[in-house]
Amino acid sequence: MSIFGNKSIVVRRVFAEDSDSELLMIKEAILTYPFLSIDIEFPGTIFKPGKQVIREGNPVINYHYMKSNVDTLQIIQLGLSLSDAQSNLLDFDFPFSYIWEFNFRDFDINRDHYASDSIELFKHQGIDFEKNKEKGIDSKDFAKTFWDYGLVFNSYGLKSIT
Repeated sequence: MSIFGNKSIVVRRVFAEDSDSELLMIKEAILTYPFLSIDIEFPGTIFKPGKQVIREGNPVINYHYMKSNVDTLQIIQLGLSLSDAQSNLLDFDFPFSYIWEFNFRDFDINRDHYASDSIELFKHQGIDFEKNKEKGIDSKDFAKTFWDYGLVFNSYGLKSIT
């Protein structure tokens, strides 16, 4: 059971070999489900402000820390869902709804920076870092294909709700 009604959610786990076909499916679906939600997973937070900086809550400084982490760390996954104006998730007329989990090859646990607690959480959640490294999507290829398929800055009326 999901929070989006009584339909169960099926996660479509996507690797390099099926990335194009899944993005094409998404391109066709956004005509009916134009609201896009994205969640990006990085290997934790390695640059953290001190307690005094946190108490001050300066948005410029907070942005600097967030940007530093994103610029330094490699992407692990991108989660994506589509919904209509009534918040119904894409269902392809089946009794369950679909969301996507795109797995990337960019992160190498033996080479890249990460926060140990985040990696342990990802492992506990079932992320297979070796499989991602071997079969994952190259993020640069994904970004280009995402752009080429018109999934950003398109004329379909796609709406971002992230």
